[in-house]
Amino acid sequence: MRSYTRVSAQRDYRLTNAATGAIVARATTTWAYVDRDSQIPRRIPTEVSARLPTHAVSSVPGRVAWGEPVVLPPLATVSWPARGYEADQLRHVNNCVYADWLSEAARLAFDQWRDSADPRLGVLCLESLVPRRVSLHYQRSARPGDMVAIASSPERVGSRGVAIAQTIALAGDPAAVLLTASATYLLG
Repeated sequence: MRSYTRVSAQRDYRLTNAATGAIVARATTTWAYVDRDSQIPRRIPTEVSARLPTHAVSSVPGRVAWGEPVVLPPLATVSWPARGYEADQLRHVNNCVYADWLSEAARLAFDQWRDSADPRLGVLCLESLVPRRVSLHYQRSARPGDMVAIASSPERVGSRGVAIAQTIALAGDPAAVLLTASATYLLG
């Protein structure tokens, strides 16, 4: 736990290889405490916040400067329904599911972009890309039965990377944004 406010807490994670102890991934998340019925943020109970340790420095390094990205066409969009088994006990789509959705939408987008007339996209395929940095910004929850649309837009980053900006919204209502994300990959 790095810091917390009245309604949210920033948490850092560091994953290591059990055999070697080498760091394999780092992450920072911001958690908000939300009322089950109203979906409005609520105050973290004092008995919880009193037990949360805090650290002044993030375990996640700052973003690497990649240079000026070049926007690559086209925008790729996919849609599918939120399913009941993807929901938690509060009937919200589980946070981990959004990462699965984004990964699947990226794979489908790369399939579309591989056949693009743009030669810069010809070398890209998800199997040859290693995720370097992912940033997710939740706006609201999806619920089972919601039809969601995921838009993916690529940007070339330096000579070895590609960034994908993605938005998950309710299908048919692009203003009803559920989540925005950005993922940076290195070419393998």
